Amino acid sequence: MWKWVVAVALWMTAAATALADTPLFVDFSVGQTFFYIPERTSDTPSSFSSSESDSETAAARSLRLGSGLSLGKVMDVGVSLWVWGDSDLLKDNKSRSDDDPEDEPEGEPPELWGVGTDVFARLSLPLSRVGSGPFVEYGRLCWAADISNLSYDWHRSGCSIRRSAGLIVRNDPKTDSDEPMAVRFAVDWVDFDEVELYQLMINAQISF
Repeated sequence: MWKWVVAVALWMTAAATALADTPLFVDFSVGQTFFYIPERTSDTPSSFSSSESDSETAAARSLRLGSGLSLGKVMDVGVSLWVWGDSDLLKDNKSRSDDDPEDEPEGEPPELWGVGTDVFARLSLPLSRVGSGPFVEYGRLCWAADISNLSYDWHRSGCSIRRSAGLIVRNDPKTDSDEPMAVRFAVDWVDFDEVELYQLMINAQISF
């Protein structure tokens, strides 16, 4: 699968050279990921839950960096790199020392850590002259992830289908020297094996 991703990236680079009028773009996204750990059943015994409940939803932060080709205002194709991390990355570790030492700490929530890369196609429905409107996105994501603070070590890797939908808002360049820009608000969903991820993302794209 990784060889396939590299091949697509090389194909895109060659296509960009051949299509001088087709703009390249780079984009950057940040967002909040909510991952759902499924309920345990007798048919699928596991030790997912670190608390009394059999299922749990936890949060993580997500970053995405992508690039590709814009085929007009209707379609984009590209590749992107994903990173997931604990939502408390900036938490002050000293804060615990200020707590009452007699207080018993509660069980830590599950934490998601991972990286991935995908190839994607994005279709937009322009509802204005500059191309603003709704969009849908479909990608093939290859990933490796860990979930900590469970009753056993959870580590998985694989490739999954990623789906996204949202709204794109494009700027209105007043001169040819202005760089076309766009902002997207999106909802992503993807499965890491039995773990479901739902992501709220905000994306900035610059074409050149």
